Amino acid sequence: MGYVRPDLTAPGTRLQVRMFRELYDAVVTEDSPHDPQNARIRIDG
Repeated sequence: MGYVRPDLTAPGTRLQVRMFRELYDAVVTEDSPHDPQNARIRIDG
């Protein structure tokens, strides 16, 4: 998760984020990917 400028907030917008001096590809999503109950992991088995 992170903050971006308002002009970059459309879902599907591709970005690069810098963490610990490295660039990583990212995509803006409409919903939060946070899954506190790990429900997504449990769906696959």
